[in-house]
Amino acid sequence: MSENTLTDDPLRSLLRDPGRKTVARKMLREALDAKPTTLTYMGFKAKIPAPSATQKIAILSSFTIETIAPFLEVESFLAQWRAEPTFIQYSNWLNTLHNPASLGESNAVVLLLHGEAVLPWDSTSADDAVGLLDAAIQSFRDQSSLPLFIGLIAEPPESQAMGLGNRAYQGRGALIQRINQCIAGHAARLANVHCLDIPEWARVHGDTWYDRTGYLANMTLISHRALPALARGIARNVGCLFKPRRKVLAIDLDNSLWGGVVGEDGTDGIVLSPDKWPGAGFVAFQRVLAQLRDTGILLVINSKNNEADAQAVFQTRPEMALAWDDFSARRVNWQDKASNLVEMSEELGLGLDSFVFADDSPVECALVQEALPMVDVVELGKNPAEFIDRLFASGAFDTLAISREDQARAASYHSENQRKSVRARSHDLGDFLAGLDLHLEIRPIVAASADRAHQLLAKTNQFNLSLTRPTPDEVQALMQDGERLFGATLKDRFGEYGIIAIMELRDATDTLDIASLVISCRALGRQVEEALIRFAINQAERRCCSALGATFRHGPRNQQVTAFLERIGFRKITESSERTDYTLNPQDLQAPLLRHITVDAPEMESITS
Repeated sequence: MSENTLTDDPLRSLLRDPGRKTVARKMLREALDAKPTTLTYMGFKAKIPAPSATQKIAILSSFTIETIAPFLEVESFLAQWRAEPTFIQYSNWLNTLHNPASLGESNAVVLLLHGEAVLPWDSTSADDAVGLLDAAIQSFRDQSSLPLFIGLIAEPPESQAMGLGNRAYQGRGALIQRINQCIAGHAARLANVHCLDIPEWARVHGDTWYDRTGYLANMTLISHRALPALARGIARNVGCLFKPRRKVLAIDLDNSLWGGVVGEDGTDGIVLSPDKWPGAGFVAFQRVLAQLRDTGILLVINSKNNEADAQAVFQTRPEMALAWDDFSARRVNWQDKASNLVEMSEELGLGLDSFVFADDSPVECALVQEALPMVDVVELGKNPAEFIDRLFASGAFDTLAISREDQARAASYHSENQRKSVRARSHDLGDFLAGLDLHLEIRPIVAASADRAHQLLAKTNQFNLSLTRPTPDEVQALMQDGERLFGATLKDRFGEYGIIAIMELRDATDTLDIASLVISCRALGRQVEEALIRFAINQAERRCCSALGATFRHGPRNQQVTAFLERIGFRKITESSERTDYTLNPQDLQAPLLRHITVDAPEMESITS
């Protein structure tokens, strides 16, 4: 039996074990990084389980790139989705952008360009190239709502005699920069257009990224050595469309946030310094965690320590970039870390599959991975300079956009803890709600709130009436079609919840249909649902409709919606295994007066009386 067979058999079994996917992906990542060759990828492509569903990715390229297929299929598996790539012949990329109907039933489009495809070698201006791309990208978006990922153009460094430090700012390098700025501008302006930072990926490999001979011979621009990095970058970026971002990072303290063991070395003896190695490595890591928190990731502590010793570090060491209150939950004790994670999962109301656990100890990492295979485990190692790369290598925190609600998530959990404290002291639900000083604002969705509207409609599973998942472009179309799409923003005396509900209303003869209604679980239990129904009734009266309609689509987790509708007076009209149609005569509404909520809604005197 060969060495490879001995190594691969346990991994092959893991790859086919649904309960050990996280462990399997970690082992596969290590195996591929150790030997990132075409044969290695082809071998593992045959070992990974057959997908239950795939995402069809159309790849338009101005050069030959079909050899990336096995790399992309394996890398998408590692990024927790499954790609089915299709390739458009490199001479047809421009025509396809102007005629996207030819792409068929694709789920996303990747556009890869090289410099000479848009900028001839003797060009002295980027104007024509910018005009060409402007027209093509806009034409694509006008005709198609498919997500479009455009690779920024990377070229081999110029070999002409010029100041080496000025290559990027003179001659062709400057023209390519302008073209890339054009691409980035489209990504910032157009819905669901994103950049792939290929120049940054190429920088890591230097000249070995390019296959000069292959390009001159058969338009093969990217070297086989660089295909794994290109496939990994595409898989992680496009994969953000198809997999949820992890929401929680559970971090150790000793030798993770600082060097040394505080219980043995004392608060003054631990290693922590912004300008002296190795303490600078820990400070740099903390700063990145603070930035990660600002993007909506919850930080929690999971440490074997005396809590008083740990808290003293946060209170007495000014070098700390993180504060004690930056952590949404804390377990500083001598209990096993897997049990701590289970407790914090329950405290935060988030599944363990939302957690990433990072620790410097391989033993602790192995124990958590064995006990909780759904948790993504990151072994930080011993060198703090590597912590950041190790943490982000998994792609667990990858995202294409960060909404205002994402940025406020950590603060909202802190506010929620304060609300729980008030709830514990309240006599009943009414007393609790009255003490919150709730303010609900209902407004049509506009450009500034479109991303949040899409996020709620696409990701809400529990209180979701219709289970429709519109694309960003479809959300834009609803916004432009009169007052049909409304968003509700909630705040109380402890802070803002942000946009917590989306409602789509459609006129249907004598009935106003609630086509979509989604409410974030963070707002449930505040009687926001009743307020939104009263708002819909008001809208029906404005539009001279005598009834409300609603079609409930049955899903595995949204049964509370039908229970709510029936509780407040909606009556069933028709029912099947897939859907239930309801109607409500406003006089039959069985909802309490919402005196604990101040409601601000367009053209309404009051919906609370």
